[in-house]
Amino acid sequence: MRQRFCQRAVKSISPAGCFTILSAVAKAERDRICERVAQVKQDQKGRGRYLGGKVPFGYRVADDGALVSDDAQQDAIQVAHRMRAEGATMRAMLAALAKNGHHLSLGAVHRVLHDTPGTTE
Repeated sequence: MRQRFCQRAVKSISPAGCFTILSAVAKAERDRICERVAQVKQDQKGRGRYLGGKVPFGYRVADDGALVSDDAQQDAIQVAHRMRAEGATMRAMLAALAKNGHHLSLGAVHRVLHDTPGTTE
């Protein structure tokens, strides 16, 4: 009895209806994947792990995946802040950093000055 009902139900679904059902299942699966990815990212962020992208100047990725300070680059950031406080131009800061082996673009120097935590600029 149950088998006959299932056979009739399957036969009564049109191809368009079948596509609609499969589309709904695919959307539900995409939603589940998005939720799992978001949970993993939140967990990794909570553990202090670096989630990807270009590593910001002044930091490096440790063996455990955490973002840690790079002492040489942090010193260069401090030099740039001191030069800025003394009224140096961005190009002068860029040249001073390049002289010490830190080859950055003007945009990168700007980000270093404005995105460094604990600064007021």
